[in-house]
Amino acid sequence: NFGISQAKGEWIAFVDSDDWVEQTYIETLIADNDGSDICFVNTVQEKRTVLQTEALSLNENSFHLYERCLLNKYVLKEHPHLTSVWAKLYKKNFLLQYKIKFPEDLKKSEDAIFNMQAYSNAKRGKWSRVGLYNYRPNAYSVTHTFDSTVVETYKKHLRYVKEFYKEKSYSEFDSDYAVRVTFDFIYCIVNDFCHYQNHENYIKRKKNFSFVKNDIMFKESIENVKVKRFSIEEQILILMIKRNMFWIINLVVRIIQKI
Repeated sequence: NFGISQAKGEWIAFVDSDDWVEQTYIETLIADNDGSDICFVNTVQEKRTVLQTEALSLNENSFHLYERCLLNKYVLKEHPHLTSVWAKLYKKNFLLQYKIKFPEDLKKSEDAIFNMQAYSNAKRGKWSRVGLYNYRPNAYSVTHTFDSTVVETYKKHLRYVKEFYKEKSYSEFDSDYAVRVTFDFIYCIVNDFCHYQNHENYIKRKKNFSFVKNDIMFKESIENVKVKRFSIEEQILILMIKRNMFWIINLVVRIIQKI
């Protein structure tokens, strides 16, 4: 937020510390902007699988779909890196006009809250299909490491979402929100309850799993989420969550994490 407020240029770009960009990254995005609020570019990894080469023009309907994808990733078949702020160029005046900021009390999902505000207000955009951003998956990033505070973090995230859509929810909000809540609970399982570095005893971890699952922030959405919207692997996991099969979930997650 401080960087955005101090920036002197017309555009704002973000690059993760373990990623890098091609030399023509910025100039390509600016050349394709065409009065855009936000410009997107493919990652080099995506370019290998994307056949379309022409830049894609975006309008308010496009951004509404992207906004929905922040809650429900299955809204679009292909929705690469919509949550993250990297591989994008934001018009500085656009960010200032709509007071778009990162929530400073979140250490996970802050990008999603930032983009939720951005996509909700964006009118025009461009997606350059060339691969110019090099994304490096990091097994030790905050999304993969043990975090005993992850439950409170995701509850804060969900409160931000609820507050943002309190006055402006769209017709599909409830079903999309249920998907988001379910994924946040899965992240709590992976990063806390079943993480191999969580050294609390099994009974305590199982109690925490049940306690959070029945929390008002999670309970209704997990009970009502439409399982068919998920991949086969996710469907199996969610059914086990619904049936409180913690011992199987714990075993599978710990085996996968140690492979």
